Amino acid sequence: SVAVAATQWRRHRSAVREIRKKRSRRKGGFGAFRVSRGSRAAALAGKTGKGGMDYKGQKLSEQIYIYLIPAVGAVAWVFGYLEQNFMTTFLGWLAGLVVAMLICVPDWPIFNRHPTPWLEEIPTSKKNEQDDDGGGDAAPAADASSKKSKKAKKGKR
Repeated sequence: SVAVAATQWRRHRSAVREIRKKRSRRKGGFGAFRVSRGSRAAALAGKTGKGGMDYKGQKLSEQIYIYLIPAVGAVAWVFGYLEQNFMTTFLGWLAGLVVAMLICVPDWPIFNRHPTPWLEEIPTSKKNEQDDDGGGDAAPAADASSKKSKKAKKGKR
């Protein structure tokens, strides 16, 4: 019973591996979008461009947020106390929160005065099979021949 379960598990795992290989070979499939970690970071840096917030800009944004919310909240509390209405306090605090979010969340140019100098990407010697346009059909045949050689080696042991 344990041997049967182990055999079924091996068959299941090999079927899952085959499905994943087929998906990665398909043009436009999940495997077509795989990139190395360095390329991912470069792609993200290219999307943000020079508008990204630097470290000093993050600190400035946080300081604005930390001081603006309590200051507006205190003023709203005073007005709410004078009117004897909690809704005035709440709406004043909410308005301060919205103003703080409009100031601190977007990547305004004021937050990018000290950009971080990034190193250039180092080219790797590895070639991805997905990068070759003509090699898409040859890859399955090469995989099949390598499987046959692996099976032949297993039989010799």
